[in-house]
Amino acid sequence: QTSCILIPERNLRAQFERILQSNGLFGIGAFGVVALQAAYDHGEEWLAQLLEYLEGNLAYLEKYVAE
Repeated sequence: QTSCILIPERNLRAQFERILQSNGLFGIGAFGVVALQAAYDHGEEWLAQLLEYLEGNLAYLEKYVAE
């Protein structure tokens, strides 16, 4: 499992990193590096499909709430 978290504010980022370490979460594994690189290099089509799917979910929700 891999994630990418951007925290521009230095103090908040340090606090987040301390919490990760206190829970035994340290960095990224070898397979995570490969998966992350593949996602950035080849994930454009997947992202387009995901956004289309999410737009459909949003339209469904808006219709449901309006009823």
